[in-house]
Amino acid sequence: YLDGLKEEKRDRTFWFTGHSLGAALATLAADRYGDVQGLYTFGSPLVGDEGFARDFYVSGYRFVNNNDVVAR
Repeated sequence: YLDGLKEEKRDRTFWFTGHSLGAALATLAADRYGDVQGLYTFGSPLVGDEGFARDFYVSGYRFVNNNDVVAR
């Protein structure tokens, strides 16, 4: 779907966002898609291992509540 949308809307930028499990999936989608303007996650669990974190180059923001057990 995104590949078709990218071809159709060449002048558009893509942002990914999500909450909790959706935030983790948004992180994986942003990594897989590659051509992403940014990423905003809310209450996301940590995603990937050290290698994933080292190679993940999408700029973004991760918002967490310090009492949230999912985001630890």
